[in-house]
Amino acid sequence: GSLRNDVLDLPGMARRLGIEEHVTFTGFIPDEDLPPLYRAADLFCYPSLWEGFGLTPAEAMASGIPVVAFRCTAVPEVVLHGRTGLLVRPGDVSALAEAISELLGDEEKRRRMGEAGRAHVSENFRWDLAAQRTEAVYQRALGERL
Repeated sequence: GSLRNDVLDLPGMARRLGIEEHVTFTGFIPDEDLPPLYRAADLFCYPSLWEGFGLTPAEAMASGIPVVAFRCTAVPEVVLHGRTGLLVRPGDVSALAEAISELLGDEEKRRRMGEAGRAHVSENFRWDLAAQRTEAVYQRALGERL
C-alpha cells in the first residue's frame, strides 16, 4: 500500500510486517503518565524530519534515556551526537536502524548517554533559563533602539 495508507493503518502495517507482537499502539497518553514510560525504555527513537524543536527527545533525555534521531531541524541543539544520543543523516533509515542496534547492544553506553542527557536537559532547558534568555533578547532590542 501507499505510505499514506500505511500511516493511517499502523496496526495493519505492523501485522503485515510480522511485528505486531513487538509493537504497542497506545493512543493518547496524558503528560503526567509519560515519565515512567520513558524510563521503561532502553532508548528513544525520534525519526522526525520536520519538528521545530525536539520536545519529546528532551523529555526522554530528562528521564535518563538516550535518543536516536535524524540530524535535522533543532534536534542537534537538543541531542548531542555521541554524548546524549546518536544522530544520523536525515532520511537514512538504514543508519537509524544501525544506531538503534549499536545502542541496544551496549548497555554501558546507553547508561552513560542517559546520564549525560539528563544533565544536559536539566542544565540547558529550564523555564528560569528560558526566561533569562528571553529577557536578554528584549534588553538588547531595547538597547539598540535607544
